[in-house]
Amino acid sequence: MRRGIGIQNLKAAVGVCLLAGLPVVSHASPVTVTVFGADSQNEQLGSPLTFDVGADGLFTGGIDTPLGTSGPVWTLDALSVSGDADPFVAVDATVTNTSTEVAEFVITTEIPFPDGFSLSAPLFAGASLSGSAVDLSGDGFVSLTSVGGGPILEGFVDGVSAITLLEDTSLVASTAPGFGPAVTIDFTAIGTPTGSTPVELVPTLPLSAAVIGTDGVIDTSITLELTFELSPGDSATVDAFYIVDVPEPGSLILLATGGVAMFRRRRA
Repeated sequence: MRRGIGIQNLKAAVGVCLLAGLPVVSHASPVTVTVFGADSQNEQLGSPLTFDVGADGLFTGGIDTPLGTSGPVWTLDALSVSGDADPFVAVDATVTNTSTEVAEFVITTEIPFPDGFSLSAPLFAGASLSGSAVDLSGDGFVSLTSVGGGPILEGFVDGVSAITLLEDTSLVASTAPGFGPAVTIDFTAIGTPTGSTPVELVPTLPLSAAVIGTDGVIDTSITLELTFELSPGDSATVDAFYIVDVPEPGSLILLATGGVAMFRRRRA
């Protein structure tokens, strides 16, 4: 089953909502992280976490102790969220399925734009994803799969799907019980990695009018959604990056010829 922004009643979901402002906006919203999970028998909602946005528009936060340890469906074992309200976001999360069933997880990271901020065409998107899952139950089996043939990663602009990675993906490993097999999400990206950290990307996917509308403006939000199913008793780590950006003058020519150009961000 495909899902998009604002869909309710997620089965075994993890929701991460980021509310961030810009450095020129004095009422910048804090980063808010909310965790929700459910399986066919139980629902579990964690208390919201909030992290301040800096005067420069940058935000960073996370947890170093598990949340939901006593819950019937999941624990959020680790979380790191960082980015810029202008806008890009990196999310690194580790979850454990404490249910006796296969559980579906959804990690949603949303950056609403403050009043007075927008991005105008031409716009490009980029995203990357890597991760792993490991057998913690000791049954010799672990699986991490996409849901209903949909993508594991999906990026949205103003609530419209803009970019996807790893559609119809199934990662499965098995051994004799007690040997703890693992599966790996190999690094995959749309965009050109830059610098020494491969998660940082120059976005290379042009956003069409079908995504950003005929006026070529986005002024509401960008959202990163990670959706997957995880075998019972096992743990998964996902490391994702999502960016929407405006090219510098001349960048379109370089991109068309296969070159790499740096991007700037433009405030309306």
